Amino acid sequence: MGQLWINSDNTYLSVLVQGVTNGRPILLLPGFAEPKSDLAYWLTYLSNYLDDSGKFYMMQADLTGSGNSSGDISEISLEKLLADIETLLNYLAKNTGRKVTIVARGLSAALCYTLYENEVIEKCIGVNPFICGETERKRVIEKEDYLQIYDDNENKYIKSILRFMGTEITNIEGEKISVQFLKAVLNYNWYDIYKRMNSKNKIIYLNSNSIFSYRNKEEYLTKSYLLAGYEEQSLIDDGEVLGNLIQMIINEIMK
Repeated sequence: MGQLWINSDNTYLSVLVQGVTNGRPILLLPGFAEPKSDLAYWLTYLSNYLDDSGKFYMMQADLTGSGNSSGDISEISLEKLLADIETLLNYLAKNTGRKVTIVARGLSAALCYTLYENEVIEKCIGVNPFICGETERKRVIEKEDYLQIYDDNENKYIKSILRFMGTEITNIEGEKISVQFLKAVLNYNWYDIYKRMNSKNKIIYLNSNSIFSYRNKEEYLTKSYLLAGYEEQSLIDDGEVLGNLIQMIINEIMK
């Protein structure tokens, strides 16, 4: 395993690479503002599992403002996150000469689905990709410019949205997030993106009892309101759940 720094529009992204350089490239992306290992190091476990096969070349990445990458979380925009993901995709495709499979969670997964027509993408496997209903979209964020995040009983609405995005609140406690960024996330037409995804892409959904996988995006959209009501950390910390999740992803990669 080695560390690289990749320039993404004057932001330096910290990435870890592992595996054989002529193997199938796999881009592993955490939930919003999470480090490259993601919750309970599950992306690292997945990368190690894939490495054992000797067939893959994995990249785990910190996007702008998270982990060891440069930039500040207060400066993040959807456009910047998309630019980061495209930079990483192009790097992997150029250096391996092959199309890239993406495994991503939360907002990262949703953003990857917006790129589903990109010619360098083989498929995207999303774990709890971001989605929100009309109730969330219509709520008004009563703040100007920036919102400071604390892990307390206030701002429950904002914290539920951040959990939808794949964020562990304690990781960004005290940080400031742009209100315009949050509004852009809420107002983006994710439903349309999910409905137009090609059949190679996959959604994997964890709730408080079990893991589901969906090729039927409509079915996922009707159930996704449950996402704000639980903590993924406790699920992924469960060895059996983590094992099942990794095996499900491996099966999808191998197809």
